[in-house]
Amino acid sequence: MFQEKTLRSGIAGGLVLLVALGLFLGVRTFSSLPAGAASARPTVQSGNTGENVYSVQLLLEAHGYSLSIDGDFGPQTVSAVKSFQSAHSLGVDGIVGSQTWPALIITTQQGSTGSTVEALQRQLNAHGHSLTVDGDFGPATATAVKSFQSSKGIGVDGIAGPQTWQSLVGTSGGVTVPPPSGSALAKVVAYAKAIENGDA
Repeated sequence: MFQEKTLRSGIAGGLVLLVALGLFLGVRTFSSLPAGAASARPTVQSGNTGENVYSVQLLLEAHGYSLSIDGDFGPQTVSAVKSFQSAHSLGVDGIVGSQTWPALIITTQQGSTGSTVEALQRQLNAHGHSLTVDGDFGPATATAVKSFQSSKGIGVDGIAGPQTWQSLVGTSGGVTVPPPSGSALAKVVAYAKAIENGDA
């Protein structure tokens, strides 16, 4: 009986310690990111819709691929991505992830025109700007890029290069981790006590 109670106390204490350690390490990991760090490039694949799909399609168009620009990652986009990946000696899976994004991105700056600039303008608008999506990187687009770069704590040069694109296509506002919930921790402690008392 004594050994059983000791064992339950040990399990309960271990459970609380494990959860507390997990919460601590999770918060430390995210809080140690630099203030301007963008999230990892997102994975965009078949079935996805939205602004990042528009960016993939417009960037593919800028690389010479012909496809519908509709924000829907359907069979035609999968086929174009696979063709692009094959041409750039990347793993051919039809998924735009950490290897495909860097090859797909084209650096643009004031004076640039075309599909890449359209993708940039759409992304900037998705982040709160009000640009005319005309594919012309003029003064208004340069100002928006600088404003975005400043808000993300990255080099403010008005040039949309790899770091700026990573921030644009990553989740809006970078990585946000909610603080540990006191009620969740209280539930774990209550469950640990139930284990200790033999009620769980």
